[in-house]
Amino acid sequence: MNNAGRLIFFALIYILYICIGAGVFMALEQPYEQTLAENIIKRRDGFLEAHSECMTAQELDKFVTDIEQAFQFGVSYKVAVNSTANTMWNFGGSFFFTTTLLTTIGYGHVSPLTWSGQLFCLFFALFGIPFTFFFLGTITYVVSKPSQMLLDYLTDKFDYKESGPGIRVCHLFILFVLILALFFLIPAAIFTTLEKRWNYFESFYFIFVSLTTVGLGDFVPVTAVREGSAYESTRSIYFICVSLYLLLGLGMMLLLVDTVIKIPQIQRLWEMSTPASSTATSVSSSRSSSPAPIHRELPVRRSFGSKKKSEEERELTKEAAPISRTYDAIQQKGDRS
Repeated sequence: MNNAGRLIFFALIYILYICIGAGVFMALEQPYEQTLAENIIKRRDGFLEAHSECMTAQELDKFVTDIEQAFQFGVSYKVAVNSTANTMWNFGGSFFFTTTLLTTIGYGHVSPLTWSGQLFCLFFALFGIPFTFFFLGTITYVVSKPSQMLLDYLTDKFDYKESGPGIRVCHLFILFVLILALFFLIPAAIFTTLEKRWNYFESFYFIFVSLTTVGLGDFVPVTAVREGSAYESTRSIYFICVSLYLLLGLGMMLLLVDTVIKIPQIQRLWEMSTPASSTATSVSSSRSSSPAPIHRELPVRRSFGSKKKSEEERELTKEAAPISRTYDAIQQKGDRS
């Protein structure tokens, strides 16, 4: 299969995979969405019936629309009505927003409110995102040294001269278990302890969505710290710690992807160019098919073979004998004349 055919094949498989996911999500989420919408309409109608003398439907809709618009910019209802609530744009919150911006996670829980902030966001991300990728690549390079030491240890332990597929898969499995424990399972337990209304599965879900840079924004740690606890006074430190955890976790995810790509079987699977071996074969075959004098070819074959001629060489000699005799007769006739 050539490069274009392989690209079309993988594109069709990928689109089919997306269509399957879209169908499953539609079947699971659409009924619940309709139920929520019906409940909101019922509660709105009940509220208007109870307060029909002092509020109209248009006034209520305008009030709710203003709340939704403010929430889209990160201004929650709690922050608006509670003067003691911490703003999302203190140093810790800004640090967390900047991290999610440059790592392309982008939860969407806050966004710049002013045009000057939006303009700065454009230029800051333009240069900051490539620099972040370079920084994450540096983290991956540093942590790849212990990973390579583990691979060398497994190779020596099982007496393999080269890292075969079995050793590669074993190395990948160990690395996967370590990353799963240190950057998913243990942090999920910590988030469950710190965050309000988060169970263990929701904490694990938040970590997975964050470290895969999906960033849905349905769970954001900075908006759910327990109220009235000691964590309120140290929220900025909490923001910064979560940001640093995300940076290190993304570096580990890149290490895992890099380890998968380095497996020789995976490299051959995703190789889109013509293999070097087939190229060398085609070149050698084209050279062998080019015309060359037979009397030059035979000594070369004889120098690399045994003293006795092979069967193939004898056949070539028989075929070349009439041609050589004809050539000698023509040359003798020319000398006489």
